[in-house]
Amino acid sequence: MNEKLLQLPFEIQAVLAIGYVAYRLATTGLDKHHRTGDFVFQVLVYGALAKAVQELVASWLVGYWLSFGVALPVTLGVAACWRAFGNRLAVAALRKLRVTRENYSPSTWASLLDDRYPWRYVSVLLDDGTWLDSNIDALPPALPHDPLDVDTDGNIALYVTRRTDADGTVNDFDSEGVIDAHGRANLTYVPAASIKRITVSLGARQATAPTSSAEAEAEAKPAEIPDAGC
Repeated sequence: MNEKLLQLPFEIQAVLAIGYVAYRLATTGLDKHHRTGDFVFQVLVYGALAKAVQELVASWLVGYWLSFGVALPVTLGVAACWRAFGNRLAVAALRKLRVTRENYSPSTWASLLDDRYPWRYVSVLLDDGTWLDSNIDALPPALPHDPLDVDTDGNIALYVTRRTDADGTVNDFDSEGVIDAHGRANLTYVPAASIKRITVSLGARQATAPTSSAEAEAEAKPAEIPDAGC
């Protein structure tokens, strides 16, 4: 199939390439469960948009090949707007009209990762009963890595500011303590297979970040994602 694509006229290859880049921009992190049909038709839709823009620009007597240089940022801009606003607004409209209750994300976990509200406090319950908490709002600035790193598989890396063992022993770490005496920042990676539950406090409506996993449940009423490793 690759050889057949290479035999197509350069104009068609350029349109398909723009369509593919736009598809990747619009679906990054959400395309894991896409089928071949989803991929093909979305590339064709963005490619058709790129071709329409290219033809319109070329009709203004701008150089024919230069018009592809205009079609690329315009198509990518549309894809970025769809990812940032369009998809969310379309789903909200369908739910408002009671057409569906589905959020059309690959999973609830993926929907939470794509949410517009910032994560302020995260508590991770391990399969051995240990709680690892990260008070993101209290972390020092200029850390060598983002305060929180998560993926769609449920793996997570965080700066631990509190550890509660299964026997109830609590170890509070000063938020500045994520950087040790040698100036090294201590980032903890937790694979999804070791996670039993993740509790997240979101920054909606001026929510105050809690100081423990118990307060995260009792006061902030955070979203809970059971079995994050599934």
